[in-house]
Amino acid sequence: MPADYIRFGEAWFLLLVARCMLVVLPFRRLAPLLGRDITAESIPLMQNGRQAMAAEISTAIRRGCRHAPFRTMCFEKAIAAKLMLRLRRMPSVLFLGVSFEKGGVKTMKAHAWLQYGDSIVTGGDEMQQYHPVGIFYS
Repeated sequence: MPADYIRFGEAWFLLLVARCMLVVLPFRRLAPLLGRDITAESIPLMQNGRQAMAAEISTAIRRGCRHAPFRTMCFEKAIAAKLMLRLRRMPSVLFLGVSFEKGGVKTMKAHAWLQYGDSIVTGGDEMQQYHPVGIFYS
């Protein structure tokens, strides 16, 4: 139980850090912090050994979002979860995707999701609708 509270505090703080990074840094400065830019064909095979920890991080991020007085959209969630995984030396892949809506006016929507091994840590609920345009491994 105390570990859950510590993870919640860590998630909340890293969501705040992620939000500040997105507000302050231009993407060209943020991208190297996300990891190595790779193609879909070159995503390395990742170990699934710590799936339980990835699930706990996912839960902590969701809880942190509910109690955050600042914006916590998919990109903030993915960055915060990536930082939490990186602190535990767990490699992950952050995807940035786009989709086009054709309801009268063409509009582009963006989404970010994070994958560890075979599981989606954040953003998995909508990822099927989006085509990956940026993939970052670290």
